Amino acid sequence: MQGRLKIDELTFSAAHYLKGHPKCRALHGHTYFVKNIEITYETLGQDFIDLGIVESIVVEFDHKLLVPREDAAFWAQLNLSLKPEPPCTLPFVIIPGGTLVENIAEFIATKIKSIKHVRAVKLQVFEGPNQGATCQIGGE
Repeated sequence: MQGRLKIDELTFSAAHYLKGHPKCRALHGHTYFVKNIEITYETLGQDFIDLGIVESIVVEFDHKLLVPREDAAFWAQLNLSLKPEPPCTLPFVIIPGGTLVENIAEFIATKIKSIKHVRAVKLQVFEGPNQGATCQIGGE
């Protein structure tokens, strides 16, 4: 038997950059809107997927720097060079495919799909009112 969870919107604020882009190669930030989240799951004796688990996945991105995998070593080294008295923290999240909104959407959907019993995830991620991507993993 399957259950469905729908979440209208979750948000997080994060910084990123797009290598090679004339404007967006500069470090900048957005408030990201994760919208229209639809989760299909096998009930298997439980009637729900804990909303708190889904929220915690999105919160992992809040106030972080989103970096492409190939730049992770640079940011890790920079963090090490800031010790012992850094003027601020520089936490980052590695986005495997890069920091385009399409890749961020896929990464979030993949993390949600990894929750036990989840069979399919569909969501949208927007980095502005008109800039977003839809991702669906599992299901048809």
